[in-house]
Amino acid sequence: MSEDIDFGQPVDEGDKVVVTIEDMGSKGDGITRINGFVIFVPETEIGETVEIEVENVGSKFAFAKVIDRDVEEKDEEDEEYEEDLEESYEDDEYEKEELDDEEPLEEEEELDDEGSEKPVEQNDYYYG
Repeated sequence: MSEDIDFGQPVDEGDKVVVTIEDMGSKGDGITRINGFVIFVPETEIGETVEIEVENVGSKFAFAKVIDRDVEEKDEEDEEYEEDLEESYEDDEYEKEELDDEEPLEEEEELDDEGSEKPVEQNDYYYG
């Protein structure tokens, strides 16, 4: 009885991933690793950060092609965008805390000339 064995490859064919080339293979291909799994990337150099698309996945290694070389610039822009979002979120939380600290509006109790409570009209509210 034959069963398909999953060796736990961290990538599948068609996956797009941003990687940094760590080594060079004996045939000149760049090598990157994802969770220790080797991916060969032709026409790359050590230290280069690229976006790749996985083309072939074997049990011990995969082959991929470069689909974008301008990844470093995009990463910096993405980091700035994420920082702006984080600051915006922090500002919203600060404003929310300020609003939560305010006491709710209460109806003003009015007394008649004899010191008894008189009925309050619907729009008579105390604002602070």
